Amino acid sequence: MHQLELSIDREIEFMIKYQLTADELFLFKLIFYAQEGHEELLHDFFSQNQLGKPLSELLYSLREKGIINQSYQVP
Repeated sequence: MHQLELSIDREIEFMIKYQLTADELFLFKLIFYAQEGHEELLHDFFSQNQLGKPLSELLYSLREKGIINQSYQVP
């Protein structure tokens, strides 16, 4: 999991470069942690319903910003 950790400076640069909101950045990080075998983090987060916006809205936004592949079909 340590491979994916970014310093706060790098996170801010990433947010500015891709015009990400804090929710979008957090979801982005959770998706990558899940891909690294930590699916429980994503599951725990969504089981508590912690997002300010609907998940589909955030996924569409990440897709439009080029963070998620354009071919990804948002559920």
